[in-house]
Amino acid sequence: VRLAMVLLRTSDMVVLGIADSPELVTVYALTRYVPEAVVTLVAMVVMRVAPGLGGIIGSGNSKKGATVRRELMTFTWLLAVITGVGILLWNRSFVGIWVGDTFFAGRLANLLIVLLVVQFVFIRNDSHIIDLTLDLKNKVLLGALAGTVSVVVSTILVLLDHGIVGLCIGFLVGRGIVSLAYPAVVGGALGIRLRDQARQAIRPALVTMLLFTAATLSGPHLIVDSWLLLIGGAATTVLVVTPIAFFLGLDPDGRARISSRAERLMATFGSNRGK
Repeated sequence: VRLAMVLLRTSDMVVLGIADSPELVTVYALTRYVPEAVVTLVAMVVMRVAPGLGGIIGSGNSKKGATVRRELMTFTWLLAVITGVGILLWNRSFVGIWVGDTFFAGRLANLLIVLLVVQFVFIRNDSHIIDLTLDLKNKVLLGALAGTVSVVVSTILVLLDHGIVGLCIGFLVGRGIVSLAYPAVVGGALGIRLRDQARQAIRPALVTMLLFTAATLSGPHLIVDSWLLLIGGAATTVLVVTPIAFFLGLDPDGRARISSRAERLMATFGSNRGK
């Protein structure tokens, strides 16, 4: 199980180092530093929800399990799109202030890295749900296939001198296997048709495309050279993008569910801090 996840998540650095150069690995690692933090942030949310989901799945209540899974995916999308827009707007400034502009991989590479992160957090969510259903054989086989395809395709593209862009495209293609297969496996366990999952994803996907395109085009015009301006810009981005994503990307039922879930999470964090 761990080998499959290693192939999907960390083999990109190995591929880039072998097929290109350590210098490019450094640029890639520094550019993706903040995007990787998104994975950690979403994982924290999943850990808050997962224990309850495990009990629901264990009891055989697939209908409730499907509802919780939808809430989890919706909350994940909201976090991912807000942070993704922030990264597309401010990652160049962050890297420039931190280590210098020469270590920023470029606007297209930055977009592809953000897409990789968004893709992976959804994969990770369903991967964890599959663990709870104990359907580990399919998970391992599919993960190994996706990891192998990712490594092969990205290696070819990097060797053809497409660098970080080629690496990202290769992994997007390879991980696309589990992006489709894992929801099908989860859907089979929880009684969710893949067609219904696809239909529910249309609106958030369109809003993601709109926001990411706008952020990618605006990013080069929003360059700052101090941490204070960067923090202010990032905070402003969160304040502006959150209501846009919330109201445009979610239907009324989704907004109600996410509001309720957010209140429960905040109550949980508050009670833990009070101990």
